[in-house]
Amino acid sequence: QSAYRLVCDRGWNRRVAKSLTQSDLTNSFRRSLADVRSLRLEKLLNPIASSRLSFEGIESTVVSDPSLVVPKKHQKYLDTVAAEDISEADTVAEVLGISIHQVNQLVSRGILHCQSTTQILRDRAFDLSEVAQDISDLLSKAHTTSIDDVTDVDLEDAEGVAQRFGFDLVDYIDWLHSESLRFTLVENPACLAGIRVRRKDLIRCCESELSKRADDEQLDRLTVMKMLGVPEAVLDYLGKEGVLPSERWYGPGIRYELKTVKEFLNRYRIARRESAIWGLPVSDVWKQLNRSGTNVLLKELPGGHFVGIVECDKFALNEAA
Repeated sequence: QSAYRLVCDRGWNRRVAKSLTQSDLTNSFRRSLADVRSLRLEKLLNPIASSRLSFEGIESTVVSDPSLVVPKKHQKYLDTVAAEDISEADTVAEVLGISIHQVNQLVSRGILHCQSTTQILRDRAFDLSEVAQDISDLLSKAHTTSIDDVTDVDLEDAEGVAQRFGFDLVDYIDWLHSESLRFTLVENPACLAGIRVRRKDLIRCCESELSKRADDEQLDRLTVMKMLGVPEAVLDYLGKEGVLPSERWYGPGIRYELKTVKEFLNRYRIARRESAIWGLPVSDVWKQLNRSGTNVLLKELPGGHFVGIVECDKFALNEAA
């Protein structure tokens, strides 16, 4: 009866959602979790069945035996964790707005905790109460002083900046957690979407962390493409021109030494890359880079997108902005 109600009865659906979210909604993770659960239940509704079936007068009952809804491999946690708080990584990822892979990376860095240390990711279980506390601990590190709305960046933009230095969203969250990067919070219903950092602070942090990495570190093709902000065809062109050498010119096994990429970025400036870093239109950056007498390595490939690569001159990166 409960199963039929979940797919047919909108009022019942909402009561179930409410019963699952009777917790402290001042906690940003719990608040986002409530929204995710309500949305998931809403997606179960079948409009056709709803128009033909009625459950008026039937007493509302919900199955109370957790063993019927918690996967067998996770039932061992029922002694210490409430049934509604036992979850796999997909729910944590959806609430945080990141991928399952990134959730597991945050676990490996000690930012999030899971109930098991198994290396088999599909067997990992999370206590949502503990995850809520982990996120609260992270957000408690925020500064109360406001950041200028014009110069700050949100989570998505910050990831884009970090990628131009060979880092990713997990690295960014790690810097926030370790307080290597100052941040503030703005009102936002999603728990991580309210984080804001100063663009210049983020760039300085990326530059500092990049300088600490070993020169002989091997980078894959996709990472280098993100660092330079160029498509694959441009990467092939740079390899053939000999300005960005790798083991081979093409193929999935290509690896670049970090030292090689650093040397390239010290010698050349890329309009598309600096546009992403500074949040400026590519055309404005190109006007600054393409001064009279500047040696242009590549403006664009035939039939391709504009790239704008020039040899470095005496001007600093931030002066282009």
